[in-house]
Amino acid sequence: MRKICLIIVLLASGLLAVSPALDVDSRPGGPGNPGVLLVSDQTDGVDDPLSFDEYYQDAIDDIFGHPFYYDTLTHTSELEADDLVGYDAVIWYTGLSGGTSAADGPAGHITLTEDEEDAIVEYLSTTPNGDYRGVWLSGMYIAWNCVAETSTQGQLYSTLFNQYIGLDYPSRNFTNPLYVDNTWIGGSGSSSDPLYGVPYSIYWAAGTYNYPDLLGTAGGAWTALTWQNASGEDQGASIIANEGSSAYGGNWYIVLAALPLESVGTQSSGEERMYMANDILSWFQVGFAVDETSWGAIKAGGL
Repeated sequence: MRKICLIIVLLASGLLAVSPALDVDSRPGGPGNPGVLLVSDQTDGVDDPLSFDEYYQDAIDDIFGHPFYYDTLTHTSELEADDLVGYDAVIWYTGLSGGTSAADGPAGHITLTEDEEDAIVEYLSTTPNGDYRGVWLSGMYIAWNCVAETSTQGQLYSTLFNQYIGLDYPSRNFTNPLYVDNTWIGGSGSSSDPLYGVPYSIYWAAGTYNYPDLLGTAGGAWTALTWQNASGEDQGASIIANEGSSAYGGNWYIVLAALPLESVGTQSSGEERMYMANDILSWFQVGFAVDETSWGAIKAGGL
């Protein structure tokens, strides 16, 4: 049986300190800054990009039991480390963005630019003594878009993906990619943090977007959830996790999810999404409210 943690909620305060790259539309709330930043990053140059904000917002609201006030930050350029450091955790979700590999010209690195990767590294690596910071990267193609080198069928080096996430990108992604449908589940994987080996059903819309990343681990990273087919056979990692300590003595946590939150559970019920969000944020040791950062066409504009 899953257990939902009890969390003290502090609603978002007024304007947050953000970089000049951000326009702020603030709706005032109660005292204290929120502990979680939702980064909505779902535009990849397609004419009608799907938007999955409500899945993440609803999961957070379900954990805390009622809606929150949000500060909506609209990007005019890349996200910087200074935009992240005021938060205990960042949930960065990319939807269907990143269907092209890292080697495919300007469309490579559209989910996370190299500068944004560096910003996440700086955010984690500067965690102050006694503090905790976590990043949850949620999207089908994040690894494909950031580290897949199609010409060599190899993995481009990245400090974020190699040293912090601990990703070992399987060659099968190039030669025989997984096809996932609603008969599959997010399998048991590891019984350790943050998902404790509890399986999740999958809601996967029919279409051409059924070939998500297969993930592998290196170093100290581990499999948090697997792809499991209709016959109950594990097909490799769908979610991986890692943790470490900063040079300042703080603790950091990171999750890379090729099974994104919007594909968990069913279309109509958000219970499983709430369970997953609760377990990951509890592992991050988050105990505050939520911000939503919404942006889109900026990175697609140059394509």
